[in-house]
Amino acid sequence: MSEHKERFVDEILDKALANYSQAEPRLGLEARVLARLDEEKQSPARVWWRWTWAPAAAALLIAGGLYLARPRTQAPAPPVVVAVAPSPSLPTPAPPPVVKAAAQTKPRVGARAQAAPRAAVAAARLPQFPAPQALSEQDRLLLAYVHSQPQAAAQQAKTSGQPMAEIKIDPLEISPLNPDGNQPAPVR
Repeated sequence: MSEHKERFVDEILDKALANYSQAEPRLGLEARVLARLDEEKQSPARVWWRWTWAPAAAALLIAGGLYLARPRTQAPAPPVVVAVAPSPSLPTPAPPPVVKAAAQTKPRVGARAQAAPRAAVAAARLPQFPAPQALSEQDRLLLAYVHSQPQAAAQQAKTSGQPMAEIKIDPLEISPLNPDGNQPAPVR
């Protein structure tokens, strides 16, 4: 029975397609298509895509001009080493020399411009590396404490080196929740 239905559907489709293939296009369709093609050839509306590259090229030219016209950064001036005398009140290690930037000068162009900063850096090398740092406020207070109370400082240093007593935490016990809402009081 299904074969009979399939043949019936095939016959209907064949008849419909036969009628469809024999149909003629509407009158004037060919003339309208040819007229449209001629109009597109003559119309300047399709020329716009040929000029889409122009804004991109203009943007690139402007960006290049701005890049070339930007102000150049001046080369950093060679460091000037100034020695600072330590404070006589507390004994401190020799502080590092203070480096101050020299007045800005016009950068030199060429190989000589590179040689001058290297010579200044070589002259600023310290005899000790790493250079000792100036003491912070807390370091100076600690040093003053050690000088004023050496026994208490020594005792504190001994006790700070010992391990701390072990901390013991009792295991926790959490009872399950009851679905009826009556919860037992926590045990401590």
